[in-house]
Amino acid sequence: DYDCEMLGMSTVADWPPNKEFKLFESEKYPWSKCRPHLSSGAWMARVADALSYLRMWEADWTEKEGGMTETEKTRGWDDQMAFRRLHKRFYPRFKVDTLAKIWTRSDSSMDCI
Repeated sequence: DYDCEMLGMSTVADWPPNKEFKLFESEKYPWSKCRPHLSSGAWMARVADALSYLRMWEADWTEKEGGMTETEKTRGWDDQMAFRRLHKRFYPRFKVDTLAKIWTRSDSSMDCI
């Protein structure tokens, strides 16, 4: 039981690379051998919660509300980075399926779950 408003898919990749979010995800999910990072590729929530988070995600993009990283300042806004900002801001209401109980990515280290 995840007991949260939003649940995101996990990934092995610290993408885009970010020391702050990598540390945060590793601290919040110490049991995860290799999938502590959030992927914006899949998530689930109740409709009202999903709308609320999607509005904040959009605001991150349109208003730069979340604060752009150095990489984003040169390459532009990144949906994955914005999702990671929301995860950090709203944890534990927003969690990551680090044990792949709901779904998983088909990427390297799939056998580590």
